[in-house]
Amino acid sequence: MGWTSYYVYGSIDRLAECRKEFNRSPDWATIVKDAMVEKVYYAAMKSSITGEVWALVVLTDIYKGQFFYKDMSEDMEPYYYKCPDKILDLLSPTENEYALRWREQCRICNKRKS
Repeated sequence: MGWTSYYVYGSIDRLAECRKEFNRSPDWATIVKDAMVEKVYYAAMKSSITGEVWALVVLTDIYKGQFFYKDMSEDMEPYYYKCPDKILDLLSPTENEYALRWREQCRICNKRKS
């Protein structure tokens, strides 16, 4: 799985680009709450089909006027654990072992920060 990129005219706001990209298909899912932590975008996404809320993790980069992103869901157990509690608190219960481990690691990381 690779990265997606596109050229942006003017200055690039990572948060605005992620919101634009991941909120454009409301028939699939909508953003409930989101945050940019360093270069990683985290969002609680509500499925338009099931109503479940799951976590989206998006790596971002900017290079020579282009916005790059790589999106992953929590069930891929991404190794980025700085998802804020305010997003984790909104997620639906799950039995997916990868998502559960990812959520646990995020909670551990958040406790270390405070």
